[in-house]
Amino acid sequence: MSAGTPCVQTPINMVPMTGNCDAHFTWLKETPLVEALQQRVHTIKVDDANFDGPLIRFLNYWEPAAKDLGEFEVRLFSNADDAQTWLLSWLVCGLLLMGAMVARMGLTKAKGMGGTLQFVPDASLTMRNGFELVTGALFDLCEDLLGRANATKFFWLSAGLFIYILSANLFGVIPGMLPPTGSMNHNIAMAIVVLILFNGAGLKAQGIGGYLKHMWGPVWWLGVLIFFIELLSFVVVRPFGLSLRLTGNMFGDHQVLSIMSGLVPVVYPVIFLGLGMFVSAIQAFVFTLLSTIYIALAVEHHDDH
Repeated sequence: MSAGTPCVQTPINMVPMTGNCDAHFTWLKETPLVEALQQRVHTIKVDDANFDGPLIRFLNYWEPAAKDLGEFEVRLFSNADDAQTWLLSWLVCGLLLMGAMVARMGLTKAKGMGGTLQFVPDASLTMRNGFELVTGALFDLCEDLLGRANATKFFWLSAGLFIYILSANLFGVIPGMLPPTGSMNHNIAMAIVVLILFNGAGLKAQGIGGYLKHMWGPVWWLGVLIFFIELLSFVVVRPFGLSLRLTGNMFGDHQVLSIMSGLVPVVYPVIFLGLGMFVSAIQAFVFTLLSTIYIALAVEHHDDH
């Protein structure tokens, strides 16, 4: 489970280094914690008697050599990349929680002033001002798409998605770090949350009959075709599209930055650092915007699309 070494560009032949080269190398992989997360936590014996059971068939899909080995090792994470993504995502959450607490203390201090002074922003760009600026803009976006009442209900999701994804994306421009959003598994998890929420919100707002009628479409004789297209879109296309778009853009952006930093390691990478920050913000906004639109389409009472 060696972490390997970074894949860098050599100045002579301009090709990646070979050997024990790790394209997803970060300093986290050198810590004992990543190694500990890959340790075996349980062992399932595999023999002819239980090999055809449903559990063993499922496990054998992930580890075809299980029968030959005579056992299947259950680990928290099967590889260092997944363990690293998990750690980075929780690191982002921890930093955001600390920032939110600092902003909350600033807000409490401002409220203690009373009168109109509590509404006056700080003289400099403090944590409170930063959070107020971002959340205010995001609430206006939600209000435009969802209306005042629904914006109040779902603002927490839109704001949480944008702030978290932006913070996670920006990890990609820190030397020696990778964005957690470069992992498809990580992004699918977020997309599943959006999938459950917008469908749940639609069912609650319109009822089962109204929601199915919405998926059936306004033309009854095309209903069967439209229903299955909408069902595919609601359950597969939308979450997969959210995940794939974010993963592809963040992975590609990080690869471009790595390659250009290897080709010309001085000054030139600054351009791509700026581009990386721009892409990070755009992708966070796109994921949040589409998620909010999906909620708006689900809760809105209408007969047309």
